[in-house]
Amino acid sequence: VNLSYWVMSALSAQTYIFVYLFMFPAALVLRYKKPKVERTYKIPYGKTGMWVVCLVGFFTSLFALFISFFPPDQIVIESVVGYELMLFM
Repeated sequence: VNLSYWVMSALSAQTYIFVYLFMFPAALVLRYKKPKVERTYKIPYGKTGMWVVCLVGFFTSLFALFISFFPPDQIVIESVVGYELMLFM
């Protein structure tokens, strides 16, 4: 039961992380394609600040996705490769 709960939690986290991996580049594209649109929130320092925030967010999300493929030590798993393949599929 513990393993199945962990797998479902990891899969849902990976699903949300994929959304963030697409959202950060989309924010950059929108900033360049529609610069005149009035936005409710502006990131300080203009385009440089936007690039910094998007790059840090993207690489942090990528790192979180990478970490999510490693099982915790508290759960007994026969094959780590099998666990990773189950999450990857």
